[in-house]
Amino acid sequence: MKELYEQSPINQNNIHFDNFYKDCIQKSKPNPEDEILLLAVPHAAKTIYTIRNKKKGAHVKAIDPDYVDSLFVTSLSDYILSQFVLLKCKGTQNDVANLIQNIIEKKIPLVEEFEDGTIIIHRKLKNPDQILITLYVKGKRMTKNELISTLQMSYEQLATSALRSLKQKNFVHESDSGYVITRSGIDKVEKIVQNI
Repeated sequence: MKELYEQSPINQNNIHFDNFYKDCIQKSKPNPEDEILLLAVPHAAKTIYTIRNKKKGAHVKAIDPDYVDSLFVTSLSDYILSQFVLLKCKGTQNDVANLIQNIIEKKIPLVEEFEDGTIIIHRKLKNPDQILITLYVKGKRMTKNELISTLQMSYEQLATSALRSLKQKNFVHESDSGYVITRSGIDKVEKIVQNI
């Protein structure tokens, strides 16, 4: 792996992917880090490259790639980036976990997020479920006022009672800086999405 870093910078306009892929997977892999970097990551990249070239998803600008392909490619890209973070990040375990969590975008088809930060959920869901989905998608701690603004809720009391219910069920954790979704809250969101 060391010789990969010691080479001169790669000209991105002159990459022959198949040669680069074969070179990576043929290198010796004396430890688990090299196994990930020189085998698992190149295989994931090869899959993305195949979808891109064979289906022409990146070449035909007037046509969007198939939805399923785009979800798959995005997830594989998240995997590749997270592996680089795991292998090379020198922070604490929590720092690395938070960085990976922020890299991986939460994909829920019924949620549409806009540049001003507001969210529209395209199904009629109860207020607690809307708040839980919002915390899941945003991936950070939010105040009650931020949640009201993000969801464009009409009344503060709706958010207050919804958050009280979520907290009683241990779906959210409250602190002075706001609310964050818990692991059981994440499980709940994934069940909501499966049932839609």
